[in-house]
Amino acid sequence: MESTSSDGRRHRHRDERDNVIGSSTQRRSRSPHNHRVNRGETVKPVRLPFGQSQLRKRDYDAYFTLFADYLDLQKQLELSSLSETEAKGRWKSFMGKWNRCELSEGWYDPKTKERADAHAAEERSESRVNARPHTTDNRQAARISKTDAQEEESDDGGDDDDDGFGPSLPAGSRPGPQAPTTQELQLRRELETGDREHQNTMRKLERKEERSNAQSRLDELTPRAAAGTHDRQIEKRREQAFSNKTFAESKDAGVAEVPESDLLGATGVEEYKAEVQKNQRKQSEREIRKEEVLRARAVEREEKVAEFRRKEDKTMEMLRGLARERFGAGG
Repeated sequence: MESTSSDGRRHRHRDERDNVIGSSTQRRSRSPHNHRVNRGETVKPVRLPFGQSQLRKRDYDAYFTLFADYLDLQKQLELSSLSETEAKGRWKSFMGKWNRCELSEGWYDPKTKERADAHAAEERSESRVNARPHTTDNRQAARISKTDAQEEESDDGGDDDDDGFGPSLPAGSRPGPQAPTTQELQLRRELETGDREHQNTMRKLERKEERSNAQSRLDELTPRAAAGTHDRQIEKRREQAFSNKTFAESKDAGVAEVPESDLLGATGVEEYKAEVQKNQRKQSEREIRKEEVLRARAVEREEKVAEFRRKEDKTMEMLRGLARERFGAGG
């Protein structure tokens, strides 16, 4: 009896041990090692539209224009204004969406990339034309006087840029008179101010010279006595007495009406009128300058609005092209 019960306990312990080992084996089967095996399985590559291939980091230069248009249209960002770190992060995100086929079908169309490259090339050519400086007559004469040997050397170069030869193209200027810019108005005001200061200085020198000449002529007509002599002291006393007498008479008589000709001189009225007209001209010139400044600012504002509209039209053209490529065939 005791042996039978001990055998039963032995079998029961063996069964419990087997159950524990089995449960631990099941728990180990959910260990990360099995996940590594699952990760090692080959993932079927995504089939991209239009037979496009997967992008890599080295494809950044080849897809630069398309990536710039994507940021402009989808994210309202300019690639040129981003830092290098942010640009790399944006390219990594774009590359992941491209490879997972998460972008619109129009972005995979080769024609979209061709249009982006064409727009970029057109903008570069326009910037080169606008940035090219106007050649002077001396530079044109120097180019004409080049020898045939120099022309042959320039032809042998092959890769040299020929944009510098010949007269420069006009930088998109419209024919006819144009309103002056704010810089031109500022320069003109500085020149006018310098001219006025020079005229005032010359006028002061002329007046000083006239007073000196008048005093010298007066001394010639009525020569003064030598300084420090008794006669000179008598002249001073007479002049002082005369000035005191004149002041006393004017004080006793009150204020008398004096004609303008006596106050301003024989030509005082005409000079006063001329001064009034001069002030009026200055005021009118000031108003004209103010109108010119406002006109120049209006022209600059119109140019900025036109540039914004051109950019907006280009964006709308790109969006319409994407819409036609995606929905045009189905319509």
